[in-house]
Amino acid sequence: MNSETLFKCIGMMDEDILERSERNTRRNPARMIITLGTVAACLFIIFTLTQPSIQKPLENANMPAAFQSGIAKYIESPPSDLPFINGDLIWLSQEDIFNKWNTAIFSGTVTKLDNIVISFNGDKEYRAIAEISVDKLYRGDIDKGDTVSVLLPCPIGRGIMMTGTEIISQLTVGTYGIFMPIEYDASSYREQNGFTLKLQDVAPYGFADGMRFAFIETTGGIVFAREMYPAITGAKTLVEIERYILDMID
Repeated sequence: MNSETLFKCIGMMDEDILERSERNTRRNPARMIITLGTVAACLFIIFTLTQPSIQKPLENANMPAAFQSGIAKYIESPPSDLPFINGDLIWLSQEDIFNKWNTAIFSGTVTKLDNIVISFNGDKEYRAIAEISVDKLYRGDIDKGDTVSVLLPCPIGRGIMMTGTEIISQLTVGTYGIFMPIEYDASSYREQNGFTLKLQDVAPYGFADGMRFAFIETTGGIVFAREMYPAITGAKTLVEIERYILDMID
């Protein structure tokens, strides 16, 4: 209903009230019922239009809990003035990489990339979520054809400088590779600025770091953390890497 219709309705109500107040005759009960109905309808319209708008429910009720609560939000891109983040990766042997965490291992294609921001009591952290379509499974409770949501340790975009993310930061939509994300459970959480975030509330899977858990194809060849995999440091194809992975998890 537009404002013109509303004013007409208010006008009708005012005229009716004035008309009845000026009359000094016996009222018709039926007429009064109809008139009161008109007044009630107009008052309901006025009340409805003057109330604050009610927030609509989320379109996707299956969204992870952190997005439903507003702790995490999708963004177009992170701020351009993010500081350079420097840090050291914890040392892991090749056996540790495959056995320290409950990692799923599969090959597939990145079908979607979304930057996100997570608020830890106001302390903002910028990440991304990759959707990966699985075409071959080596380990894990996933089926061929499934699409897996994976939390990345960094946002995706030009000029983003974070050590320990040199491999993952090269992902683009269409990237094909072998991926080894952790399957989050109730014990997977992140504490920061006095806030504890259950990682399952953001995505069902995530990378332990941005270097050692992905082997990806690029126009320049296969990219992975070669110095961290002495046994396959000279590998040039994903077939070689696949054979190595099968040996490690056999």
